[in-house]
Amino acid sequence: MMRRKVNRRAYDEWNGCAWNAFVDLVATGEPNDFTDIQLRAHLIFWYDAEVANGGHLQYFVNQGTEQVAATLQAWKDVEMPCHQRILSDAFEFVELNPINNIETVEEYVAEAIEDKLGQFDSEFYKCDRQPMDVLEGFLQRTLRILSN
Repeated sequence: MMRRKVNRRAYDEWNGCAWNAFVDLVATGEPNDFTDIQLRAHLIFWYDAEVANGGHLQYFVNQGTEQVAATLQAWKDVEMPCHQRILSDAFEFVELNPINNIETVEEYVAEAIEDKLGQFDSEFYKCDRQPMDVLEGFLQRTLRILSN
């Protein structure tokens, strides 16, 4: 289990302190270092971050497909079927239409221009709940547990 220490004074002075520590934890840890709940947050964080910054193309190029099954389970566990379905459909598409091996910025841009995964990017933003809602919920539940 991974932990991040937050200075109590800093926490009392700025409520964003806990959020920053949370993001640091889920963004920098390795999957094997996490509790089940932390792993869900980690997988959801990275899916959201990659898609928000470069779409599903960026997600698959940077994250690969090794954690897709676990990420799909994380979406199921937090009862967000919209994201679960989109990732499942995008993964199926990538399995049938593999992304070219991308080694340069130019190759990435050429692949991005084709916009083969754009339909999944558009659907991602149409979901009622967004991943940040889930991540904030994880943090709030953790803070309530720690304050008791």
